[in-house]
This record gives sequence, structure tokens and C-alpha cells, in this order.
Amino acid sequence: MKHFIYTYHEGKPPRDGSGILKTVKVYRIKKGTPVLVVKRTDTFVNEYQLVLEALESVKALPSRAFERSPNHGGFQHNFSALETAGIANINRVD
Repeated sequence: MKHFIYTYHEGKPPRDGSGILKTVKVYRIKKGTPVLVVKRTDTFVNEYQLVLEALESVKALPSRAFERSPNHGGFQHNFSALETAGIANINRVD
């Protein structure tokens, strides 16, 4: 199982005033030390989606972790399901 932590920050809206800029920095824990994996900024997504999109962009987890729901197209698994399946443990730090 891989272990990740992430930070989350909301910033000023873009110049056109649409949405709020949301930024996550995702770190993988290796030998007790956080190592930056990816930083991602976006609008109109929630914190959970942003973290999974960031991990998906760098292929940090197996493709089954990023399966989409046939009903709404969002991610099918949440952090708890990924941990239960033995894929990843993902936690927010402030």
C-alpha cells in the first residue's frame, strides 16, 4: 500500500472572476519522509477530485484506482475505499 499526504489551499478567483482557485500538493511518504509527487491547481472541482486528478496525472496509483462512475462520470472510489482495497492511504495535513 502506498501512503500519501496532501495540503489544500483556496486562493483568489482567476481574473475573469469565475470560481475559486484550489491547489493541492501531494506528497508520497517514503521511509518516513514526505516527497513531493505533484502540485495541481484547478477550479470547479472539489478537494477529493483534485487530489485524485493530480495522482492520476502522474500515474501514482494503478488505473483501477481511477475508475469512473457510469452514472455521473466522477471517480468511483473515495479515499476510504482505496484504503480498504489496500491501494493507498491518503490523508490531508494542514
